[in-house]
Amino acid sequence: MKKEIKNIGNIQELDSDGCVINNLSIEKIQSEYALILQEIIDLYQVHFKDVLHSIYIRGSVAKGKAIPHISDIDTVAFIHRDLTEEENEKRSNISEPIQKKYPYATGVEVLMLPIDSIEKSRKIQFLLKTQCLCIYGEDLRANISKQPIGIGSYSHFFSLEKSMEGIKEWRKEKDAPEEERICSWIMKGIVRTGFELVMEKEQCYTRDLYPCYERFSKHYPAQAETMLKVLNLAVYPTNDSTITDNTIEEIKPFLLAEVKKLNSYLKDKYKPS
Repeated sequence: MKKEIKNIGNIQELDSDGCVINNLSIEKIQSEYALILQEIIDLYQVHFKDVLHSIYIRGSVAKGKAIPHISDIDTVAFIHRDLTEEENEKRSNISEPIQKKYPYATGVEVLMLPIDSIEKSRKIQFLLKTQCLCIYGEDLRANISKQPIGIGSYSHFFSLEKSMEGIKEWRKEKDAPEEERICSWIMKGIVRTGFELVMEKEQCYTRDLYPCYERFSKHYPAQAETMLKVLNLAVYPTNDSTITDNTIEEIKPFLLAEVKKLNSYLKDKYKPS
């Protein structure tokens, strides 16, 4: 039986200066996730006490819209220096115990970035200012200027072709995740790339899957049915790699052609003066 895709998710509107509004707050976090977040903070402190500066969450948990057994917990931590090889190995020690203890949380994404990367990267500035909520340490968002829709707001289309081509090799790796996780990951990237194709026309921002699909379909109605298949697999991934690969191949020619156009447009618009 085909599973239902709910029309949920948020569009982040722009303020009077044309900058993306971040309206996240601690008060919005659902009670069943508040305890998990404290345990995540504790694990970060145990494993990375000497380098940890601050921790942030983003996504559905930060918005108070997490769905049990579907939503994961996206965390971003800023650190004082690059991690050592030993510290890098400890990253998995954050996700596993949380997922075992709280099975309704499908996992914990652990992204750790040096503080000095903020100044160097417009993408990180955009991510932190518009999508993150500080849950531990000094909030670095206050030091970042407001963020408009621009080059920093694009994050998926750049690597889409490489991601599509790399899946088959990824499956062969010794520590490759289960097929369902691979399927969900690539399909989410495709849906969000679809939104990036129309983001400047729409003059809003979102990472939420249904709004991404909806805005894409408004501009590309002939591709709406295929993108709906992608959306279904993003939310309800399959363990059948043939279904994953066939769905990618169905939308790939159109999407890569549009990505090429977008890349040329952005290079021209944001080229150094």
